[in-house]
Amino acid sequence: QLREGLAWQDGEPFNADDVVFTFEHILTRETGARLFANFQVIEGATAFAEGEADSISGVVALSDTEVQFTLTEPNAIFLVDLAIWGGAYILPEHVVSQIPPESFTTSEYATRRPYPGIGPYVFDRYETDQFIELSAFADYYRGAPIIDRVRIVSIIDANTRIIALENGDVDLIAEVPVEELERTSNIEGVQVIQQPSPSGYGIFVDSDQDKDDPLKVAMRTPEFRQALYHALDIDTIIADVLNGVPTRSPCVFLQEWACSPDITVYEYNPDRARELLASIDWDPTWEVDWMVLAQQVQPVHAIMQQLFTEVGINTVVRTVDGPTFVENFYANGTFDMTLVGFGAGVDPNVPANNFFVCGQLYPNGFNGARYCNDRVSELVALGKSTVDQDARIEIYQELSLILNEELPLLPMWVTPLITAASDNLELTYEQYDWDDVHTWSFGE
Repeated sequence: QLREGLAWQDGEPFNADDVVFTFEHILTRETGARLFANFQVIEGATAFAEGEADSISGVVALSDTEVQFTLTEPNAIFLVDLAIWGGAYILPEHVVSQIPPESFTTSEYATRRPYPGIGPYVFDRYETDQFIELSAFADYYRGAPIIDRVRIVSIIDANTRIIALENGDVDLIAEVPVEELERTSNIEGVQVIQQPSPSGYGIFVDSDQDKDDPLKVAMRTPEFRQALYHALDIDTIIADVLNGVPTRSPCVFLQEWACSPDITVYEYNPDRARELLASIDWDPTWEVDWMVLAQQVQPVHAIMQQLFTEVGINTVVRTVDGPTFVENFYANGTFDMTLVGFGAGVDPNVPANNFFVCGQLYPNGFNGARYCNDRVSELVALGKSTVDQDARIEIYQELSLILNEELPLLPMWVTPLITAASDNLELTYEQYDWDDVHTWSFGE
């Protein structure tokens, strides 16, 4: 059921036809949509994608405000795929239908001017790597925003962001590093907000089975990944470097019910790390390419690099910007390992489906490590199609044990989302992140 009386920001009506069009857009192969695989469960999706049908039989507009979805089998996470951040954003048919699907990702709509929407702010202007400017949409269905204009400035360096807030150059900053939490909290006139995070933090290791270089072959072994874990004093890093803020998380899933109680917590044991490396004839002269996203560079990287060196793992840090990271990690798999935040979501299917299904490669998936285990892919499919919660628990706990042994991803910790703002900015955080931005205001 859709809300009645909604309109796009250009005045065109928002209705069920936009919803139907959006799913046709996602399920057109030429679009290259990341959610293409997620929505194959919709009846008629395959026939439409293969050009055997002109419409998707499982997505039907029953009226202007009602859309009916028919699935080919039970699906426990269909609503999650519709609703999560990065999910199925509804597109304006009257705009996007004019763009050839194969040109969508490079179109002005996708890269320069995502207009119109139906949200509280209207896109005005964008300068690459500098800023985005938005203005209030007076007809927003939840009420006109109180603040007239929003300017989102790109400041990659965390210290520079904090200084900008301290000097009054900006009103709010996101992604305050835990190392700077105490400092930021002590700035006069600044408020700090912590929220539960939907993301974990961990090390992805290249698992591409098509690579036959001796280094790559050795890195694909569970022994190497377990050695990485044993080389790291994670508890001390959390306590001394990260100010005790993150919570250690040895499971790839954030949901406790999805994690087997038999999961191994790989404790700090450098001698055991050396034994594991010796068992796979590890050559300490090999150089491991450790790709680091520039905006996530932290003191923890230098400490971890030293700990790896002490057991004979020679890591060479390579700092890259965002586009290069996407190209190297997701698109091409040109890296050895990388320590990054990863979306763990509201259901264990989110990381399982994104990162561990065979062949689920960018742009139709996020399996940048190129990991493949047929049993894992089978379990992920079962987890989607099983709606009984007790059965899902068994499925994901088995999955957690396999991933805990083979370690395509070494989960480290979960850090809260930390935002800091001037204390005259009156914020509401009743929902996740910016969902209530239209109610924000400036006080005295």
